[in-house]
Amino acid sequence: MNFRRKITSVFLALCIAMSVVTCGIVSVSATSANDVGTVPVYKSRTAYVDSMNQGICQVKKEFSEGLDEVYSFTLENDADVMITYGFRNISDYGWSFDEYFNVYRDPNLINEVELKETENNERNLYGTLAKGIYYIKVKSTYNKGDEFFLYIGQIKKNTKYFSLSLSKAINGGKSVELKIDGVDPVSVVKLDVSNHSEIHPSSIWTTDYTPDEKGKFIVVIPDENGSYLNGIVIDAYGYEYNINNRLLLPFVSTVTGIKNKEYTGKNIKQTGLVVKSGYDNVPYTVSYKNNKNVGMATITLHGANGALGSITKSFKINPGKIAKASWKIKGKTASLSWSKSKGAKMYVLQKKVGSKWKNVKNLSKTNYKVTVKKGKNQFRVYGTKTVNKVKFNSAFKNFTVKVK
Repeated sequence: MNFRRKITSVFLALCIAMSVVTCGIVSVSATSANDVGTVPVYKSRTAYVDSMNQGICQVKKEFSEGLDEVYSFTLENDADVMITYGFRNISDYGWSFDEYFNVYRDPNLINEVELKETENNERNLYGTLAKGIYYIKVKSTYNKGDEFFLYIGQIKKNTKYFSLSLSKAINGGKSVELKIDGVDPVSVVKLDVSNHSEIHPSSIWTTDYTPDEKGKFIVVIPDENGSYLNGIVIDAYGYEYNINNRLLLPFVSTVTGIKNKEYTGKNIKQTGLVVKSGYDNVPYTVSYKNNKNVGMATITLHGANGALGSITKSFKINPGKIAKASWKIKGKTASLSWSKSKGAKMYVLQKKVGSKWKNVKNLSKTNYKVTVKKGKNQFRVYGTKTVNKVKFNSAFKNFTVKVK
């Protein structure tokens, strides 16, 4: 029995030694932590800040000879988390001290979580976290006595904190008036207008824009390749949100593949379009106007998936082509007839004289008798309709009448 115990002890010692070699750290027991309780859910940063102003917080800890504590909190779902911490009096004194505040994913305080600091307060932390338990290690060597406080709040993941829209294009899209709407007050918009999608939050690359009371501001597009809006929005509390939008405007965009169409009696659509802004394809949706009857139709391409703006193009819907033409000869008279052109109100019959085509007759019917001569007599006919004083013509139907 003693021999077995010795073997077991040796085996356990070998396992521990292997763990130290492999991992470098062995945790004998998890760190004990103080549970801060429920993490409240807020609809906006403003609601979170208002709650702090009312003194709502999870932790108030008085200390006299320094502070060294671990706290834990639980997220029931993935969320955008805000953590605010501080000391009541510590900033009022000039004595030197060390301060630590770190968030971890595990009770052994090994896997640290990266959180952002707000622009106006380094003790306001925020970031998107997955559901689960988190641990906060807070330590201060300040030994003159103080009170530590801790606020934790959450907002549902994928909350839309702001929306950027295009109010209008100015000077053909060489400038744009943008409008920003946010669930929280917007302080400043830092934008870089360029030909690529890389976000530049640095002030080296961006220009600051301060929206007016309606959230509007004007941005000048530097050149025809300036199709990306990159940067950040900073709200009144110092929280940042990325901007990565495209522009779909005449100055920076091109549309190819729009073709004139023939009347069918149904709504006509365009296919095979290529839409580019700057050097890249831009996502879009389409809408049409007057795209059924013979006349001038319009197609509007609207930016989609973060692309802002629109471009409107026109195309003709002409009468349908004439499929067939036939004739009968009796003496010097040829009886001509042709199939209908869908959507046409009139037909124009022409005869080739020398190298030119000359009108024979404008007709409301699809047949006509004409005098012909020996040899080849070349004719052509097309359907036509006038809409808003503009003529829309079908394709020509050419045919030759041979007389012996």
